[in-house]
Amino acid sequence: MPVTLARLPQNHEWFIAYATALGMWPDSPDEHLVERYQYRQGLRWEDVLSIQVEEITTPGPADLLRRLRSRKSTTPAMMSMALLGISRAARSGSIQGPPLLPNPEETAQQIGPNIVVVYEPGSVEDLALIWNLRMANGLPDGFPLGLPRTADLGSALKHWQDEFAFQMWTLGHDRCALTSTTVPLEALRSVADAAGPLWSVVAPDEVLRDSDRASRRSLDIADFVDGEATVAGWDPSDRDALGRRRSRMHEFVGIGRFGLRDRRIPPSRSLEPEYSFAAGFRGGGFEFPESRSDSLTSIRWPAGWMVIEALALDRGLKAQRSSAGLAAAALLERVGSIAGLSALRSERLIELLYRLSERSGMTWFRSKLREMGTAMKTEDQQLLQEAIAGLHFSATNEEQQETTFSALVQMLGRKGGEAWLGWAEERELLIRGAKVHCAHCGARSWRTIEELGPAPVCRGCGREIASPFPPGELPFAYRASQAVLQAVEHDALVFDRNVNARQALLDFGAETGQIDQLGDVALQSVQRDRLPRWDR
Repeated sequence: MPVTLARLPQNHEWFIAYATALGMWPDSPDEHLVERYQYRQGLRWEDVLSIQVEEITTPGPADLLRRLRSRKSTTPAMMSMALLGISRAARSGSIQGPPLLPNPEETAQQIGPNIVVVYEPGSVEDLALIWNLRMANGLPDGFPLGLPRTADLGSALKHWQDEFAFQMWTLGHDRCALTSTTVPLEALRSVADAAGPLWSVVAPDEVLRDSDRASRRSLDIADFVDGEATVAGWDPSDRDALGRRRSRMHEFVGIGRFGLRDRRIPPSRSLEPEYSFAAGFRGGGFEFPESRSDSLTSIRWPAGWMVIEALALDRGLKAQRSSAGLAAAALLERVGSIAGLSALRSERLIELLYRLSERSGMTWFRSKLREMGTAMKTEDQQLLQEAIAGLHFSATNEEQQETTFSALVQMLGRKGGEAWLGWAEERELLIRGAKVHCAHCGARSWRTIEELGPAPVCRGCGREIASPFPPGELPFAYRASQAVLQAVEHDALVFDRNVNARQALLDFGAETGQIDQLGDVALQSVQRDRLPRWDR
């Protein structure tokens, strides 16, 4: 396939739009590189590739989009990525709701590649912005694109929208945005309003994201021992595609980077090596700058606590382990993911877990304290109420409170209660069991379902209990697990009253794959207002 070099004078208003979308090449290969790699002197592009040069006579939005989508030739930008893969920035989920934690890339993930940069002709800042946006989104044959301020903005946006230069990015939430580093954003708002409801205006830093460089990817498995592993610099496909040079003085040397899928190392000055030529943590992984075709490289991966210490050190802080932090980490490990915490984004569910973590009789104890405070002054009563609300005594094994399936049904409805209880048991947040009663000594004890054998042994007298339950009845109940008890004891389980709990139920349905069950429950609650209120 030939490479088409589209030429436009650098002082033309459309030059930046074409240069960032199609790419540019010098008239001939760099003489220094030709000499270094011992290529033939006087080498021309035409000696290696099929090249066709076209002078652009009618630049504009239609011509630019047509050239991007041509299947008869390729562009210099795409040719520069030959034999390499291009990473695409992450997108947001199709079912969107309030973020669980602050996400600085939320706007960028929702808009994706659907961005038009309106630039002042000759602006280097906007040229760099467009190029980086296109690289982060995989050099698509549509948006992101540049648009000169001097052009007919409304007509260009309409043409691109009619020709579907944007991508269907999220289910029912597609957005397109205008941005610029040189044109005031307020001046773009009227353009976006006139372009239709699909368009809005965003600041450049809201949509500009880091992107991985074009690269060749290998899915080789590395075995770590004490945090270290040894991997090959190239895999067999690299050797076949790139080949080898006989002279080691002129051998192709690449940059290798090892990363874990979905577990990028956050950028940190304290983690990066002191020198650019040294191996170390960069770009979300472990990078070694000299990767040769026959080399073996030792790589390291930081422990999670090492990363936390480094991020704190970047800000002049010192991180230390705390009891509350360890309890929160243990609970998060049970939940499985940050997104999974959406199943706990309900004040009533948090109150339930707190109640299950208290000693039995705490409700009676609090009520007696309130009765005793009725004779106090009004201001003293308020202080007493605050103190009572903060009272919490961790329960021993025999003092733990319990809940039942019917109580959860009253709170969440039958489908929602079944789904949430199944999730809580699977994540070991709640433990199922029952109380057994010894007819010989009268002792009562609570046993997990795994402990309920044919004849459990009484902890009071040591005898087997032949009939621990009433005939034909096994009254199951649920208690909080040790992970929940520790989180509550250290006050690591909190609730944000600004959260839409019904939306949290939908998010939980998406997380657990139970959209039909929990989604229907949440939607019915909105339509009929039958679900008990989760927010106060």
